[in-house]
Amino acid sequence: MKRKIGLDISGVIINIDEASITPGIYQDLFCTEEKKYRTIPPMDGAFAGLSRLSLVFEREIYLISHAAPRHIETVTRDWLDYHGFSETTGINPDHFYFCDTRQGKKGLCDRLGITDMVDDRLEILSYLPGLQRYLFQGRDEEIQTYAAYLSQVHRVHNWRELVQKIEEEK
Repeated sequence: MKRKIGLDISGVIINIDEASITPGIYQDLFCTEEKKYRTIPPMDGAFAGLSRLSLVFEREIYLISHAAPRHIETVTRDWLDYHGFSETTGINPDHFYFCDTRQGKKGLCDRLGITDMVDDRLEILSYLPGLQRYLFQGRDEEIQTYAAYLSQVHRVHNWRELVQKIEEEK
C-alpha cells in the first residue's frame, strides 16, 4: 500500500509557540486586515524536512488542519503563500485540507487514505487509530489528559527527529 502522510499546520509547520511569546502578535494573530500572522516563523527545519519527506512519501503529503472559525483557513493559506511554502517544499496547494472540528481530521484522513499523521495534539491523534501517529512536541496538560494514548504514538520533539523516525520506518 502506498504511504500518504497528513500533517497539522499550526504547531507543526507554523511556530505557534513563537507567536504566543511575542507581545501583541498572538492576540491579533487572526486579524486578516493587519496580517501580523505573517511575521510568525515556520518551525525550525519544517520546510527542509518536508522536502525530504516528499521523497519518502512520493509527494503524497497532505496538510490537514482544524480551522474554526472559518476565516482561519484564509489566514493559514495566506501564511503558507507568503512564506513560499509550496515553492520551497513542492507540496501542491490542492493538498491543503481544512475541517471545522478536531474530530473532522479523521474523516479527511479516511477519505484521503492517509497512513501516517503528524499533529501537536495528542487529543487529535487519539481519534486516528490504525495510522502511524507522530506527536510533534505535544502539550503537557493535554498529554496528562490523554495519557492512555501516549504509548500508541511516536513522540518527536523537532523536525530532525520526525524525519529521522519516518526514514527509519520506510
